[in-house]
Amino acid sequence: MFKKILIPVDLSDNQAQKKALATAVEMARFHHAELHAVSIGSNLPDPAARTETERTTALNALISDLREQHNIDASAHEIHSVDPGAEMDSLLMQFIEESNIDLVVMSSHEPGMMEYFFPAHAGYIAAHAKISVFVVR
Repeated sequence: MFKKILIPVDLSDNQAQKKALATAVEMARFHHAELHAVSIGSNLPDPAARTETERTTALNALISDLREQHNIDASAHEIHSVDPGAEMDSLLMQFIEESNIDLVVMSSHEPGMMEYFFPAHAGYIAAHAKISVFVVR
């Protein structure tokens, strides 16, 4: 049913991300689909990595572990952005189109007061993508 699954990866260690990653892996195994993990970052330090090289290395290690542990076809994609927070939605939409993704699995935090001021990335992708989007909380 699904051939290419996208999971945007936030390399900081949080519970919602772990659940979404486990869901994406299970979907990839069940459907014999390619799993594409995307990390969007800049050349500035963030909680997950001090440099882009460090972030790319961490993403590649994560995907390599998933390939070995779960016997799936998975690849890592590091996308550079000048302002990841502002450009994330458009960069993910562009990747979805260019890579012919047919399912997105995304983590999301529990909605709260901040969503009145700043829309969630998962909500944007779910509302605007022409494909199925599975939001994991």
